[in-house]
Amino acid sequence: MFTNIAVGSLMTGALFTFIVGAVEIGSNVVETEPVAMRLAALEYDGALIHQHVKITGRDSIRGEWAATIMRGYRRLCGGGGISNYRGMKMTLTPSEWTGSECPDIEAGDVASASWQWTDADGLVRGISGAITIK
Repeated sequence: MFTNIAVGSLMTGALFTFIVGAVEIGSNVVETEPVAMRLAALEYDGALIHQHVKITGRDSIRGEWAATIMRGYRRLCGGGGISNYRGMKMTLTPSEWTGSECPDIEAGDVASASWQWTDADGLVRGISGAITIK
């Protein structure tokens, strides 16, 4: 009979220590920026596409990308792949940007892109952007 009381007290004490320890540890938690990408710039100037995808929460993010250039309802060029993003500004020809051979770009064409990555919680996140060529 006394053995059960002793074991119960030991388990209660261990549970109390665990809970108090968790509260103590929880008070020392440092919050960090979420792992994310943000489209800071997408521009077309002088036959080049200027893109800046900013990164937070890590030095780099491995993500999927897709880029397309449309003229009305006709797809001129497009492609996609996987890249490591480090938050650098990039300047690319339309063919480099889409990963395929593009014809000459004209006013009114629309360039669009999307990016997807997995955040720290394992959730797939995404951003996109589009510009109309002037």
